[in-house]
Amino acid sequence: MSQVRAVDGSHISYPFIEDGDTDTKVYNMVCTQLATAYDPEQLELDVAMTSAAAAGVIELPFPADANAYFVGDTNHTSSEGGMLSFTRTFANIPQSTTIASGSEFYTFPGYAKSAVTVDDLYTEVGVTGIFVTLSAAHGLAVGDDAPLRNVRFYETADAPPARSDYKSFAVPDTSGWGNKEYFTDYEVLEVVDNVTFRVDPTISPSAPTAGEDLTVTQGDFFKDYGDGNITSMLVNPSGAGVLITTDVPHLAGQGEDLSINLQYKIDNSDRVNSINGSYKLISAPSATTFVIDIGRAFEVSQSLAVQPGGSFASTGDKNRSPISMNVSTELTYTYVIPGVTRGYATALDVKPAQQFQVYDVRDGSVVDTCYDFAVRNFVNLTFIRTQTSPTATEYARMVSTEADIVMESSVSEWAGNIFVIKTKTCKAR
Repeated sequence: MSQVRAVDGSHISYPFIEDGDTDTKVYNMVCTQLATAYDPEQLELDVAMTSAAAAGVIELPFPADANAYFVGDTNHTSSEGGMLSFTRTFANIPQSTTIASGSEFYTFPGYAKSAVTVDDLYTEVGVTGIFVTLSAAHGLAVGDDAPLRNVRFYETADAPPARSDYKSFAVPDTSGWGNKEYFTDYEVLEVVDNVTFRVDPTISPSAPTAGEDLTVTQGDFFKDYGDGNITSMLVNPSGAGVLITTDVPHLAGQGEDLSINLQYKIDNSDRVNSINGSYKLISAPSATTFVIDIGRAFEVSQSLAVQPGGSFASTGDKNRSPISMNVSTELTYTYVIPGVTRGYATALDVKPAQQFQVYDVRDGSVVDTCYDFAVRNFVNLTFIRTQTSPTATEYARMVSTEADIVMESSVSEWAGNIFVIKTKTCKAR
């Protein structure tokens, strides 16, 4: 009776089964032993349950699990005959899980003179010029000017050359530099889709081989902004949200934001409902239509009547001050055991994720607005604005790709020496 014996009541629990994790197990052994023989230091934390002897019991009540680690003895209770009852627990390192955690207001950074990044370049045999693919919708038509900046690339089939040997779009005209921060206009010869168009720039030092794949190293597009009136609103017949029609092209694509201000009535009701704020486009079926989710469910049969004065505005290249928005959040739980999990030797190595912040690259200070590098010449004055990390262009890319940003993070013990890193995120807006 001086040895530890697992008795009836021992069981396996699944603490994360509601989150869809059926692999993480917690082994609970209800044990008895003479109270005078109990040794609280019999097992060290993190011992693996590879056998009954390793678990410190006469016999295991369930199969051994080399991926289950000792996290402690609990629920000590005295019983008749000088016996001691307690629960000996082993646990797997839980899988990393991400769950929806509701919504809250979060202040996103402002930005100034943001641009859209060039994602891809390619040529086609027998076709003049270069096709340019952007990270967001361009809003251009044939004959428009496409403002591009610092477009550099090399032919993918070649070994990456030195930076000084990259090919680049030559700059034919500098008259607009002061207003467009070193962007140059190139005539649009063809529009392939809402993110791809064709131009015919002079390439320095030489034009690429037609039909060869090209690797982009950098490049920005200056996206103008637009505004106009909202003429109608319908219940989206193919999914969530509402389908809105504008009187002029809205210049936005899927995933981008539009500022909306409109009032509407449902069916024959006299109640006037209002939509006001920045909304991300679920889709943009055409240049004058888009779908947004206004946080309300409708039946397809319901009619929505837009009241006079409905308007929209695209952000484009406009400056934006820091803005607070009510956004959906997610919580990610990551579990580690120092000394067992690769890369974590001690408890001090378990660190929370760093909160998203914008830094001035000049002095490392935290700022609330993203900037690209800029030089402006005035009479008897040259103004130089240092860039931030991320830059305005980089942050615009984060918004278009719906990148997760860390709102807050913390580290705590889960069980025994198993630590949990808890990280709350939301999509960049």
